[in-house]
Amino acid sequence: MMKKNISQLLEKFKTGLAEGKDPYFDSEEIEDLLNGISDEEAKEYLIPILDLGLRLYPFNQFLLIKRIEKECINENYETALSYAEELKHVDDPDLHVARLECFCMLEEYHKAVTYLDNLEAEKNEYLEEVYESFINILADHEFYTVGITFAKKAIKLFPENNDIQLALLYIYFDYEKNKEVIKLATKLTDKMPYSYDVWYMLGASYARIEEFNKAIEALDFALTCKDCLESKMLKGFCLAGIKNYKEALEINLEVNKEKPTSLVQQAIVQCYSYLGQNEKAKLLSRFLIEVYKGNCPRSVLGCYLNTCMVTSQEEEMIDALKTLASTGSQHKMHLFLQMMVSSLMDLEDSTDYSEEILKLKIEFGGNMNLFQDMLFKKGFFHFAAGEVRSALQYLEELEEENSAYYLLHPLLTLCYLETGNKDRFLNQLSLLPKDRLTVLSKINHIHFNPVHDKIMPRSKDLSSILIKNINNYN
Repeated sequence: MMKKNISQLLEKFKTGLAEGKDPYFDSEEIEDLLNGISDEEAKEYLIPILDLGLRLYPFNQFLLIKRIEKECINENYETALSYAEELKHVDDPDLHVARLECFCMLEEYHKAVTYLDNLEAEKNEYLEEVYESFINILADHEFYTVGITFAKKAIKLFPENNDIQLALLYIYFDYEKNKEVIKLATKLTDKMPYSYDVWYMLGASYARIEEFNKAIEALDFALTCKDCLESKMLKGFCLAGIKNYKEALEINLEVNKEKPTSLVQQAIVQCYSYLGQNEKAKLLSRFLIEVYKGNCPRSVLGCYLNTCMVTSQEEEMIDALKTLASTGSQHKMHLFLQMMVSSLMDLEDSTDYSEEILKLKIEFGGNMNLFQDMLFKKGFFHFAAGEVRSALQYLEELEEENSAYYLLHPLLTLCYLETGNKDRFLNQLSLLPKDRLTVLSKINHIHFNPVHDKIMPRSKDLSSILIKNINNYN
């Protein structure tokens, strides 16, 4: 029936519903309505129409099967099976599929196997159609393992049925069985060369295992079948994966023009950064920090941080930290602080900026949990530079806040050893584990950190003295 006639029938039903009356339809019109309604706004009328049809035609087989499907939708599987039992002599593909769905949702898989075996033994004319629908339903319900089992059996029975193989491909893809997807999709590209879904799943699976060149090739075929933003975004990701940032930027800008999203803008930020377009990267990443608020991805924070460093605008990092603070996201603030400190540690003139960051603790209500890593790393930085007394200012403040901070006591032990403060040295030593290997491993963790190789010669000498004489001190 034409869509216009469906609309007319639907309006007739709505009018009767508004007046509190049951409008009359013949059985074919009810069936046409149930089969023809596709608009999302009209789907709410499907069950009322079905109920009306059953009142008018209580023995109509089509409507009775629809009643079973309605119970499946409502997850009343035992009720659906009881209704199906009333039609046990009816041979209808939709009825067979509804029974099979109920068996699986009730975890009675053996009944589904037996039911399908019986249909096969009877050489049921609908068996192939039943398998197609049933496997798709299993995929929709994310019954991946069961779906694979039934799909493989169906393919043995109907090896030329591309729809069943495509259904299996969907299951493999959703289940992230990438090797299986690649093998089956490669086979199906010969049989279904104009299928967008096949090419897209092939490309996406190659992307998952980081075979980006093959992924790009498959995605190009997908885009010839259908111009789709999903494939364009994935292609941009793959181009970045092979470090072709120029083309990746072009395609991401194209996607962003059609449908701007924060996700594609993240990709643009990364491309700008790798191409050395630091000012653009900084502006866009700062914009995204404010858009994401407390959920800003680490990649965006890192990009903004790096571009600030490259463009010698470290003070902007302080502003970004305040922006994050206003969102109340302690996790992201902590993450950003760690990234800032790691970068600032590599600067010869980092002290002024890091001091400014430390002052922010007052603005955060004295919650030093956010700043413990900062205190330790700044103490470490001064110790590495030979400024032991400056290092102690940070480390002693950290000790007041969290005396159990990892690696704090080994570093304090070295500081007091160098300054000759015997009492405090012995006190710190008493806090270390008695096992010298444990002490050694902790101290080695400090000076063999590859980021801070300045500390190597001096602290290695100090720790050697400590380890050599540890028994005497004990």
